[in-house]
Amino acid sequence: MKKLSQLLMLVAVASFTFSCGGGSASSPEDAVVGFMNALQDLDFGTAKGFATDDTKEALDAMQKMVDMMPKEQMPKNEDKKTLTKDNVKCTVDGDNAKCKMCETPENCEEQELTVVKDGSAWKVKMSKEEMNKNPG
Repeated sequence: MKKLSQLLMLVAVASFTFSCGGGSASSPEDAVVGFMNALQDLDFGTAKGFATDDTKEALDAMQKMVDMMPKEQMPKNEDKKTLTKDNVKCTVDGDNAKCKMCETPENCEEQELTVVKDGSAWKVKMSKEEMNKNPG
């Protein structure tokens, strides 16, 4: 009985790991949505799942800065708007895409993200400088 409980726990943990933190995006839009929603929540671990290796380094630097902030200076998410695929417009050119986030189809923000194909998954490619200009 104990072995069965351990096996079930292992399956549950594995299922949770692969469904939540994997960050496997099958489209550029999925990558942008997962990345930006995680950044807005300051969930750097999840954001890394949707990021290139260089972007992961920039996320590490951003997380260090956030970790040093006093709690009272932390951004509040009361006005949080969850980004959906309907709000992302991407132009794909081979293994590269340029994506804009839109409030409405007619009103896309100037912020443009670069997304690249990494194996079978799409990943956000963003430098430290771009993150400083475009925080989540």
